[in-house]
Order: sequence, then structure tokens, then C-alpha cells
Amino acid sequence: MDIQALERSLLEHPNLSGLTPDEQLALLKERAKHIVGEDRLRATLVIARKEGRGLRVKYGIDATAKDIHLGHAVPLFVLRRLQNMGHHVVLLIGDFTAQVGDPTGRVSTRPVLSSAEIRANAELFAAQAGKILDLKRTEVRFNSEWLDVFKLARFFTVCRGINVSMAMQRDDFRKRESVTVAEMLYALLMAIDSVELKSEIELGGDDQLLNFYTTERVMENEGLSPESAITTDILLGTTGDGHKMSKSLGNYIPVTADPVDMFGKIMSIPDAQVESYFKLLTDMRDAQWDELAAAIVNGSVHPRNAKRLLARVVVADLNGLAAADAADEDFRRRIVEKEVPADLPVVQVPAGKAATWITLLRALGITQAASNSDARRLLDGGGVHLVTAGADQVMKQSDPVPAPGTQQDVRVGKRTFVRFIINAQEGA
Repeated sequence: MDIQALERSLLEHPNLSGLTPDEQLALLKERAKHIVGEDRLRATLVIARKEGRGLRVKYGIDATAKDIHLGHAVPLFVLRRLQNMGHHVVLLIGDFTAQVGDPTGRVSTRPVLSSAEIRANAELFAAQAGKILDLKRTEVRFNSEWLDVFKLARFFTVCRGINVSMAMQRDDFRKRESVTVAEMLYALLMAIDSVELKSEIELGGDDQLLNFYTTERVMENEGLSPESAITTDILLGTTGDGHKMSKSLGNYIPVTADPVDMFGKIMSIPDAQVESYFKLLTDMRDAQWDELAAAIVNGSVHPRNAKRLLARVVVADLNGLAAADAADEDFRRRIVEKEVPADLPVVQVPAGKAATWITLLRALGITQAASNSDARRLLDGGGVHLVTAGADQVMKQSDPVPAPGTQQDVRVGKRTFVRFIINAQEGA
């Protein structure tokens, strides 16, 4: 199998506007976990083709965070396919609904952000989405445009059409000790967004499925043809413990991550997750994966090279091919060949902060050792290596730290190298 040719094809992102409605639907179904209103979607694709127009496709996200990770970005990759099919993408920033907070999957109420924080987050999100979407062909909207002035009488009309039991079907609500009225109304606010935008397709994670059914009901009650909704699967985190990618769990890869760090984190995922990462984060077709999987099974492609292809494609897609080449080379030198980078800056550590390996790791500013307990876990888990003449010596808590005045290299985990000197004098 020609891995380089496969990489080139995955980075092409060709114009798909010539596909028939059935071909478009087949392509979308490859990446859909569920489709709400599949027959309706097929019919609207046919109508849009006859009318020579694209469908209005909505993707909404609340501005509750400063950055997005690859798990958030999964629907954005499907949106890019829809853009390339000639459809009109509306990126909806939930600056109003961010004041409520999407309760989906939450075990507690989200903290309320200020208007300034929400607006700043919204601007950052739009810029990060531009790494995947063509913002020149994207309509960016804020739901405060209509929700700030939405009449209470009309809101009550919307509420009358929805039974409270629909909200209480949610498993995440049943598990909560308390649920605010505002959170119960969140799905209605989502539905009002779709009514105002007259969306025909909506994208979201599979955890939004019940919200999409509420939207379908509200649009019908408002006399509109309901949108179809496409949910995508949940991207698992990098640690392989079965949890979804989440900032709170620390198993995430930011869209804005340094290309070298992004490459290394993708290379660290379990082999069992490679297929889902390919299908959720790249344009790989099912048939292409089947061919690659067969090549792995028959031994013509090593699993590590398949993962390397994944890392190269994701990094190149978000940062350019030159960045992927540089990250690939850095990974080869530091991990595959265990070569310490020659241009490491030297960190000066006062002797008083290097009494033990725990205090030394913290003094070096190593992210994985942000606290004493973190440093202790690293050492107990064999994650700290003193690198001397190309050889790695695993350090333990009880091991003496290097002598003052001698330049040393330490490797933490698989990817982090630090060069340091312990100064003999406390004030040095």
C-alpha cells in the first residue's frame, strides 16, 4: 500500500459539489452516528440540487471556553465536507446560551461567565474554527442577536408545545442532585436558534441527540419544515481509559497545540483508537480505512506507520505540511532514535530548590510535575530518566540529584527533555 499517496489524498479536500444527492448522503452517513430525519435529509438534498442552491447547515457552540480541542472539532470536519459539497455553513456562537450553559453530560451547573469573557471566547473560537472551515464561505452568527430581544409571550408559546417529560428523559438530568429551570430550557433555546436561522441541517455530537429531537418538534410547531440533524461519534481521549476527550480530564489535544506536541500526543494514543481518530479527524473514506487495516493485518504496513500517517495528516491539516514534516522529524529524533535535541536551553536551578528529585522536577517547571504529588507519581511510575551519553537511567525518589555545576539532561515521559545545571550557591 502506498502510504504517501494515501496521505496526499487525505489532504486534498476536493470540490464535492458534483456529487449526486445519494452520493452526498452516503458520504455523510460514513461519519454520522445518528441522523434525525434521514428521509427528510435525502429529500432536501434532492430539492436543493433541483433549485441549484446549497442547504443551510447550522453548527452551534457556546462560548464557554477560550480554546477548543480535537473532540470539539469533530463536527467541524464534517462541516468542511458539507462546504465542499456546496452547502452554506452557519457557525453559530452561543454567546447568549453561554450564560445558561449546555447541561449535556454535566454533573453540576456550569459557572456563569461575564459578557466580556463570553465575547472574548467567541472571537477565539471563530478563529480556531478557521483552521478547519473556510471562514470566507462561512456565515458567523451570535444567538444574542435574537435571544436578547425575544418576546416573553412568544417564548411561552414555544414552551406550550413541549412536554416537561421530554426534558426529564435525559439521563444526565436524572443523575443530578439538582437541575436549574434555565438548564431545562436550554434545548428550547437551541431550537429557537434553528427557527431563527431556518436551518435545514444541524451538526453536533451524539450527546446532543435529545436536544435535536426537541428542535424537530419546535420547528414543526412553528410551521417550519424541521431540520435534519447529523450527530457524530465522541472522540476518546489520548489516555486510552475509555473517557471522551475532555479538558477537565487532561486527555485532550488543543486545536492550537504546538505541532510537535500535537504530533507526539497523537502518536501516544492506543492502537485501538487509530481507526476512530482517522474517521473523525480526517477525510478518510471507509474503503480507504478497510484497505489500510488489511495492510496492517497482512504485515505490509506497520501499525506505528499507520499512526504516523494519522499524526502527519492531522498536523498538516491544521498547521500545514511543513509543520507536519518538522514535527515528524522531531519525533523521530527524540523518540524513535532517543536523540536529545542539541538546542535545548539550559535551566539554572538554585541548590536550595534541588534537594530531592521531587523539588528538582518542580524547579525545572515541568508541566507533568506541577505539584509534589504529580512529581512523586512520575518518579514512582518510572517516567523520569537522566540521559547520559545516549543512555537513559530511570530516577527514583530516593536517588541523589546530580552534583552542582554539571550540565545534565533529563527526559520526562516520552517527549519532554530539559537541560539544567544546579548552582552550588543559593543565590546563583
